[in-house]
Amino acid sequence: QAGLASGGEAKVQFRISAGGVILSPAIVRRSGNPALDKLVLQACREGGNVGRPPGGGMDIALPIRVN
Repeated sequence: QAGLASGGEAKVQFRISAGGVILSPAIVRRSGNPALDKLVLQACREGGNVGRPPGGGMDIALPIRVN
C-alpha cells in the first residue's frame, strides 16, 4: 500500500463485546500518516470475532506500530 512505507504509530480504542466482537473502533492518537490510520481502523472493523473476554465486555486502547 502506497503511503505505508514511512510507517508510524496510531493508537486505537475500541470495545470488545461479551461475545467477542470489536465495537466502535476509533483513532485516539493519529500517526501523522493518513494511510496508516485508515488501515488500522479497517483492520479493527474487519477483525471479526476475537474471542470472549474474561468477565464480559472490555474497553481497550492499543498503540499499533508499523515500521
